[in-house]
Amino acid sequence: MLRLSSADCRHLVTLCSALLLAALASGCVGNKFKYTTTGKWPPMREKTPEELMPTAEDRIDQMRALAKQIPKGSAEEQEQFARKIAADLSTEQSPFVRREMYLSLSGVQSLTANSLLYAGLQDADEVIRIACCQAWGQRGGPDAAKVLAETLSSESNLDVRLAAARALGKAKDTGGVQSLGVALEDPNPAVQRRAMESLEQITGEDFGNDVDAWRTFVQGGTPQPRQESIVSRLKRMF
Repeated sequence: MLRLSSADCRHLVTLCSALLLAALASGCVGNKFKYTTTGKWPPMREKTPEELMPTAEDRIDQMRALAKQIPKGSAEEQEQFARKIAADLSTEQSPFVRREMYLSLSGVQSLTANSLLYAGLQDADEVIRIACCQAWGQRGGPDAAKVLAETLSSESNLDVRLAAARALGKAKDTGGVQSLGVALEDPNPAVQRRAMESLEQITGEDFGNDVDAWRTFVQGGTPQPRQESIVSRLKRMF
């Protein structure tokens, strides 16, 4: 075993003390959070204006919260909200926030909201056009049925057409029946199916996926009653 003399111990203690003081004096530069010899942390970096701004997720959450409250407000408050949305849409860059802005107008009854949702159906972004179809469907009524019928017949994008057909069913206005009847002639099976589903929602009739039966009904005829399947019977019984 190594034995140290008293003089060696004193030298060792002196050396360790010097090394400790040197480390403190350097402020532990290697540490990410530099600690000074005064025992205080250095001031934190101030956030930039961009970092302090609400994120897209924050603005979307705000839009959804407002969308639940605005329909309960007065006509004047709803118009003011729609005008604020119009102003914000002119500068908003995020497509996700823009989509939420249009959806927030679904329950707003004002001329400005109507104009915005109608203009949105001409937007270059199909996501915005789909959102406007959804908003019109939630609004319902003859005006919504007319706008959605026009979109279903004139739109070239399949996803937007499907959204318009679905929204006609949500609107539940008989003004959309003829337009959905025309959609039954579409060569795309997805459009036909969506048209039949919406016709069932509007009329309360149930001809399943029988295109010929729905076509006869829309044209004013009387389709043969659909035979109930065994599965349907079992569901009704149990």
